[in-house]
Amino acid sequence: MLGITGQLSLYGNCPDCKRQRTTAAWCKTCDIATLKENFRNWTSGHYKIDELIRYTQLNANESMDYLEWIDFDQFDLVENTRKQGAYSSIYSAIWMEGPVWNLDEEAEILSPSKLRYYGTLMQYN
Repeated sequence: MLGITGQLSLYGNCPDCKRQRTTAAWCKTCDIATLKENFRNWTSGHYKIDELIRYTQLNANESMDYLEWIDFDQFDLVENTRKQGAYSSIYSAIWMEGPVWNLDEEAEILSPSKLRYYGTLMQYN
């Protein structure tokens, strides 16, 4: 597949803006704009954490290149590990929805994972 400049385009063009994708199912222009539009829909409650997450989203080069805030209510089987950090309590949990890392090659989009992700949660004191 040839891109706009006539160079070989490994990942094809974005169906929305027609620019060349930088990775599979990732259009840096459109996907970062979508992340930016979503800024008003979430907050960690901590200004500096929000700024860090937003910075990674605005500077992402691919779909797995940024942080995202996950509300506590999206986790199941939350269990206190009885471990403490200097300013936090540590829990284990399952993120049922999981990250948007699975590529639907036919549709050329990233879709939510069908796997369940186990992780560590920190509650800041």
